[in-house]
Amino acid sequence: MRKIKCPVALLLVFFLLTASIPAAALERGFSAAGASGDNSKKYITTAAVVAVVVTVGFLISSAVRNSKAKGFYRQGEDYAAQGRWDLAADAFAEAAKINPKYRDVQSKLAHAREQAEKMLIALGDAAREKEKLEDALLYYQKALKYQPDSVLARARLEDLGRQMVAVYYRRGQAYETQNRWEEALREYEQAYRIDPQYEDLRDRYLRAKAKVEGEQSLLGVLYFLNYSDYPGLETFLLQAVQTELATAGAGRYVLLDYRRVQRIIGEQAEALGERFDDSLAMDIGRLLGADAVLTGEIRSVTQQGRRVRVQVAAKILEVPGAKVLTEVELTHTFSREVTMENLPQAMPELAQELAKKILR
Repeated sequence: MRKIKCPVALLLVFFLLTASIPAAALERGFSAAGASGDNSKKYITTAAVVAVVVTVGFLISSAVRNSKAKGFYRQGEDYAAQGRWDLAADAFAEAAKINPKYRDVQSKLAHAREQAEKMLIALGDAAREKEKLEDALLYYQKALKYQPDSVLARARLEDLGRQMVAVYYRRGQAYETQNRWEEALREYEQAYRIDPQYEDLRDRYLRAKAKVEGEQSLLGVLYFLNYSDYPGLETFLLQAVQTELATAGAGRYVLLDYRRVQRIIGEQAEALGERFDDSLAMDIGRLLGADAVLTGEIRSVTQQGRRVRVQVAAKILEVPGAKVLTEVELTHTFSREVTMENLPQAMPELAQELAKKILR
């Protein structure tokens, strides 16, 4: 006798046989029971049919799920045989999603994920050797997709991040020396997204951005010379002016990093010139790659009655020609709450008024 392999066919036969039983057997068994017997017969027949239908539906659904899981399972085995472990892991994952208990799908999936991680890291390493850094990044990220807790993949990503910043930075520098500012901006921007603190990347990125957009000038706030009897006040004023111009002058100026500007001044001022003047400002501006520089003076700090008064001046010079773009003078009288003791903390108030005059 030929064996029936299809579970659906067996279930249909079972359904037909079961559905016919109440109509014959139950009619004979309950023929003498009267009206109440007829009702019982109907209820039992209906219950039997519903039970069979539910069972058949469940078994058919289970058979369909197993069939789909089997298809993905076989795909996974085929991909695994070809060494395409990422695709194998994807196929086994689909099979496990449909039926988590299908055969040994869970162990197959775990093994495929492990192999996919190794394969993708190896591909990433090969791409790095060829300086195809974007490809390497995708490979390492994909390796983490299959093994989120992979220490090796995370370490590779960290190393790659540092390498990518350096490579993008060098490319940007090369384009910059050729005045190819759009290409330089593209490279600096990619590096900046990874590590904004890398060397002088921020300033180079902002300079390229200013060159390409053509609406903003790269400004370096250099120094305030202090001719008053209040030593050290120039440092507080300089920082306050930097902060204020970075905000209020955003539409006109892009400010160079304050720390880098001061480092360059500290390293180069003595070698470049004997005194702080416009010539030295131009030399520092060229070193910074700035379009313009700001210098200023604190001319006096006096107290009249209970009010502190500070007289300052500032100017912005174009680099490299030292043309005066803006020049302002200001005498600011503070409220009575500001004293000689807390004057440094009041410098943002003075810087705000000074910035307004500069940006007029």
